[in-house]
Amino acid sequence: MKESLTGSVAGEGLASPPVATVQLPLPLWDAVTTVREGFFALCIATGQQVLAALMEHDRQQLCGPRTCRIRSAPRTAAAVSSAR
Repeated sequence: MKESLTGSVAGEGLASPPVATVQLPLPLWDAVTTVREGFFALCIATGQQVLAALMEHDRQQLCGPRTCRIRSAPRTAAAVSSAR
């Protein structure tokens, strides 16, 4: 076979690694599955919180603070009549 620039024979490093098969007892398998599902739920919840914080930051940049109110115009009929 033709040698590559590294000096190894072409196709030599493509051998698949050995595979080990392990049999887990059913209660241990259930525990592993529960941990995996819990970790997945944690990742989703954390991602949602981060996304909400990023969206709130963008909203504040575009619209200003949430508690800022414009008080120039009266909102009720009573306020309009008392202003006259």
